[in-house]
Amino acid sequence: MYKELSLVTIKAPPDSGGGGKRFYNYARYFVGINNIKLNFITSSNTRINKVNTLKLMKYKYGFLYKVLIWLPYTFIRLIYFFILHRQTKYLLISCRDPLCICVALICILLKKDYYLGTTLFKYDDEETLLKSNFSSIYRLILANSSAFIVQSSLFLLEKKSVAKKIYVIPNGIETKIKLNQTIKSRSKKFQEFEFQKVFLMITIGRISKRKNTMEILRIFSEILNYDKSARLIIIGPYDKDCNYFKKCNNFVRDKNLIDKVFFTGFLENPQEYLSVCDVYISASRQEGIPNAILEAMISKKSIIMRKINITSELLLGEYLSSKFTYENFRQAVNLIKILIDEPFYKKNIGEKLYNQVQKFDIKKIINQYDNIIFN
Repeated sequence: MYKELSLVTIKAPPDSGGGGKRFYNYARYFVGINNIKLNFITSSNTRINKVNTLKLMKYKYGFLYKVLIWLPYTFIRLIYFFILHRQTKYLLISCRDPLCICVALICILLKKDYYLGTTLFKYDDEETLLKSNFSSIYRLILANSSAFIVQSSLFLLEKKSVAKKIYVIPNGIETKIKLNQTIKSRSKKFQEFEFQKVFLMITIGRISKRKNTMEILRIFSEILNYDKSARLIIIGPYDKDCNYFKKCNNFVRDKNLIDKVFFTGFLENPQEYLSVCDVYISASRQEGIPNAILEAMISKKSIIMRKINITSELLLGEYLSSKFTYENFRQAVNLIKILIDEPFYKKNIGEKLYNQVQKFDIKKIINQYDNIIFN
């Protein structure tokens, strides 16, 4: 007997952020598992081959459109989908998404199994949802889910969740990729990094307070005083009208870093840049198991990251976490100076991180999902 799974997300790449990308990758691998029939339910575009996709109309425009047109249309289409796919189980990317809420409510009504494969990783996140205007709906969805799958065991250290069953499954990533050793950027400036003797720092993530981009710029400014060859590439989407981006941009201009710091915007394949960098730096104040750091580990690059509770140790391992996480600006600067002065040490660390990342191999992660949902 075949097994059928429906992945539900209001956004899928290239529209979404890390969470959507994660489930997009999962969808590709679920297709490859024997006896799995996969459906993808989304209000965005997908590029997954061999998948039955129920593409609903875009979730955008104003409040009246969402209430009078999108919501009724979506419910009708979903009910029809439920009738056609009686055996399927549902994996929802987030209990925040309106599409996932619609699917969850129909599952409750029809007494179907659904699983929350959420991007939540702290109880604080759930607590915020339960204090919102839609708290009764979130509480209902969490309480009736067949399983609540979170990214980090940090969630289990907090207060008791509304959900009855909680499983911890970290992000998965394809660890056996073949790295492209040349940068294929539209900018010739980036191509020069491969041939120049520069110390190249990279960070990946939306330019925002949560990603703490300003701290990375301050660290880089200090490193540039120590090594004039240092360069910084910031890969990630940004809004030019956002006050935080303006603050970061003004810092770059005021410190005369315009030809030293490069904002690339969103890039689908950051490995092309990671393959030639010297160190990956993360200053995030809050993370689950970030894809960007896993991608840096695959690329065998040294990583300097802000200490985030147990997340740092889970990612880097106990030994590396004790050596390459920082709690303040000065510690970060000193760690990067060590990597500048000892290139062989830097290479050795990269190899250890590559070995560490194998436990996050996407096939192992998919098997965990498979065991929870179908066994």
